[in-house]
Amino acid sequence: MTLDGHAIEARLYAEDPSRGFLPQAGTVLGLVEPAGPGIRVDSSLAVGTVVGSDYDPMLAKVIAWAPTRETARARLVGALGHTAVLGVTTNAAFLRQLLNDPDVVAGRLDTGLIERRGDDLTLPEPPPPHVYAAAALALLIESEPAGPVVDRWDVPDGWRLGEPAWTVRRLQVAGGDPVEVRLRGRSSAAEVRVGDGEPVAARAFRDGGRLTVTLDGLTASYTVVHADGTVWLAADGRVAALREQERLTAHAEGPAPTAR
Repeated sequence: MTLDGHAIEARLYAEDPSRGFLPQAGTVLGLVEPAGPGIRVDSSLAVGTVVGSDYDPMLAKVIAWAPTRETARARLVGALGHTAVLGVTTNAAFLRQLLNDPDVVAGRLDTGLIERRGDDLTLPEPPPPHVYAAAALALLIESEPAGPVVDRWDVPDGWRLGEPAWTVRRLQVAGGDPVEVRLRGRSSAAEVRVGDGEPVAARAFRDGGRLTVTLDGLTASYTVVHADGTVWLAADGRVAALREQERLTAHAEGPAPTAR
């Protein structure tokens, strides 16, 4: 046997790096695993797998081989960008950050690296505006009638005399503030406004668990699952779980009653 090249292995764990790598539990609602030249995945995960916290939290091994170490590292970074477990918090984004760290790139490794880098490696980045827009568009698609429209009022596009009205959704990630997303129109020809941003043209199409969204002329694709009130979106190795706050009724938004 002849040994050649370099191989680097990343271990995918059900854990939360932002909480001291605390083991996590949940049910796998969606799964994206990488493939390609020099990439190997050792995993028994499947949609529906229940992940408990009573045993070792390792879920899978993602391995990259290449003739040189740098090519193997770059391949592994790309493979982790096509790795996502929806329904369970994992360390996938942390692994990508670690592999892109300057000391790791240069091969300067020691057991104190993660402690020195601290929050730069372990704290999750808040979802960018386009993720909130995609989640709102996914919910809009779900609310639209699937067959021929019988009643004009069954179409949730904000139609009224004059210009269409905005529908407001308030979406929130765990530990974050609610973000208002305003939509009007059908998912195939909509306008979206996230927070204080400007309204942009949008369209979205869903095929099974794949959501394709075009915002202001830029197209992105997501793996999407909506379960138990949470919209899970995965793209570029990052997973966002957004819950919609219950919308207030008209009488609830009015002034509070005067105490006597």
